[in-house]
Formats: sequence, C-alpha cells, structure tokens
Amino acid sequence: MLNLKNIFFAYEGQDPILQDISFELAQGEHLSLMGESGCGKSTLLKAIYGLIDVQEGTIHFHNERVRGPSWQLVPGFKTMKYLAQDFGLGPYHTVAENVGKFISNLDLTYKKSA
Repeated sequence: MLNLKNIFFAYEGQDPILQDISFELAQGEHLSLMGESGCGKSTLLKAIYGLIDVQEGTIHFHNERVRGPSWQLVPGFKTMKYLAQDFGLGPYHTVAENVGKFISNLDLTYKKSA
C-alpha cells in the first residue's frame, strides 16, 4: 500500500533531514512517527503526501508514484489526506468538525468507522 525506497531530502543550505528512509506499510498496518522537534517527522509526511520533492528515492501509494510539486500543478495526492500540525482550529468547533473539513472527500461510511 505505502512503499518508500531510499528517501533523501535536505532543505536548501542545510544538512540532510531525511537520509536513506525505506519502509513498506501494508493495508491495515499502522505506523507511528516519534522523535524530537526538528528531526524530520513532518517533512517525511509532507514527502509522502507529495507536498515536497524528495531529492532521491521513490514513494508509491497503492502502486502509484507520489510526486511532488515540481511534477504537478496542485501538490498532494488525491486518495490521501494530510492534516498539518499547524492548521487553523475553529475555537467553537468540535474535534470532528475541525478535522472533518480536511477529509471531506473520503467515503462517509469509512469516515464514520474510523
């Protein structure tokens, strides 16, 4: 389902933040990313979703190559959603309402079961 091979990424003028990241995640499996601030967790998620271009390696989701913004006009991946850690929360909304606006095109039955 999700396959990353030899991912490498460095922000311009900085040391690499992602080096030789490889893993495969089958449907139904879960993965947690843990680490200190600035270690690359959000950068890896942005690469998986297609918001940034990795300098080396490949990412596939359901056997389809995930490409960054230099390959497509609108970055992102149509069958996946990325919820940024710094998105704007509506102070008078429920958790479901705040998160739901970002997953609006997912199957309603699936959303209710998740």
